[in-house]
Amino acid sequence: MRCCRFDEAVAARPSAREHLEAQIDHLGKLSAEAQELRRPITSAALLAAPKSRDERHDLYVLTDDNATILGYIKVGRKHLYYTKAEGGFIELDPVCLLDFYVLHQRQGHGIRLFQHMLDAQHSTAQEIAYDRPSLKLYPFLAKHYGLTSYVPQANHFVVFDEFFSS
Repeated sequence: MRCCRFDEAVAARPSAREHLEAQIDHLGKLSAEAQELRRPITSAALLAAPKSRDERHDLYVLTDDNATILGYIKVGRKHLYYTKAEGGFIELDPVCLLDFYVLHQRQGHGIRLFQHMLDAQHSTAQEIAYDRPSLKLYPFLAKHYGLTSYVPQANHFVVFDEFFSS
């Protein structure tokens, strides 16, 4: 198994580009269903779509030896307004986890992929903001990184309290 950025997976097997893109589209649909979203937030077309000058999304994938994608994690920087518990707000520009989906759970694929993303982003789990985390992501972050405490935000991003002490 191998973790890498999606564009690196495509570069390693250019003849499999359409197959890899189709897998991303399929997993994006499964992710949307799991999160009860109206439409996928991750697809090959969305990755290729032009973004603003300051916005870039990185998609990391876990593939097996047959170039089958077992999971993905999408991250990007966002400008956030964070409401403090004591009132007022601050502005942040953290790396944000935007989408995370693994086909076969409880086999170590998720933690392997997540840790690869952290290493590639030169970051820690505490330094990441999480966009509308799924109900499964909270126990994952608590178990592997001890992240549990946060101030709920109107924008639905979760920034754990440890963010401010790291």
